[in-house]
Amino acid sequence: MNQEEIIEKYNKLKQFRILLDKSIINHKKIKITEFLKNLRINDERVNNNLNINFPLYSAPIKEIYGSQLMNYYDEIYIDSQFIANPNNSTIINCQLTHELLHSLSNDELGRIYFFGHLVDENYLGIDEATTQLLTEEIEGYYLDEKNDSRFYFIKNIMRILKVVISEEHLIKQYLNIDNSFENEINALMNDNDWLNRFSIMIKKYYIFKGNKNHIDDLKILEQEIIERTLQVIDRQISYDSNVYKKIVSEFEKINSDFLEKYNILKNKSFNL
Repeated sequence: MNQEEIIEKYNKLKQFRILLDKSIINHKKIKITEFLKNLRINDERVNNNLNINFPLYSAPIKEIYGSQLMNYYDEIYIDSQFIANPNNSTIINCQLTHELLHSLSNDELGRIYFFGHLVDENYLGIDEATTQLLTEEIEGYYLDEKNDSRFYFIKNIMRILKVVISEEHLIKQYLNIDNSFENEINALMNDNDWLNRFSIMIKKYYIFKGNKNHIDDLKILEQEIIERTLQVIDRQISYDSNVYKKIVSEFEKINSDFLEKYNILKNKSFNL
């Protein structure tokens, strides 16, 4: 979109938007704050971002932008028709946290970061996957593949890497506090460009998943992503012999059959 199209869409959005109760967003802020506090993550910039006034609107964003929910210039929107259906209330409640999380990694100038990288769209897919992963951790509500078709695969790949590398490193990288996750995984793989190349694969998957013409490409990408993820796990065994057990425990905790469905641990022998 050029600048004129961006302005035109936003003006149309403002024309039809309806302000919703701000207590909904305030409740989300409290949950995020408690989540970070429990992990002993306390960063002044992140806290300042969390204290921004995020107005919540309903608007025909499906018609204008093709989305059900979105965060746009620190304004959060829910599609008017989507919110009108009571069957969507649980998903909306969960995904509002997703939209709120997107602004927390911005720097002091309001510039957008994707997984610790300033406006670098190579990291768009991995940033979205991690946003959804953290949303579900905060909400304690885990969307299955039917209700989360676009994120399901990549968020669970990040769930595995969270276990392998560490939740603290993952969250600090996502929030743009430091690049400890990237440094750890690159060092583990003895390759300073490993995460960048992996992120490009995740971005391709994220884009292809939104296009029905890429079914075959998705299958190939899935296998490549799984293979690279298994390489990370196998490297980590040298430092943590229980890494497979920890991964299995993580998915049992959320009652997910992801590991079995995608053959993540196929032909792996380990003691449970």
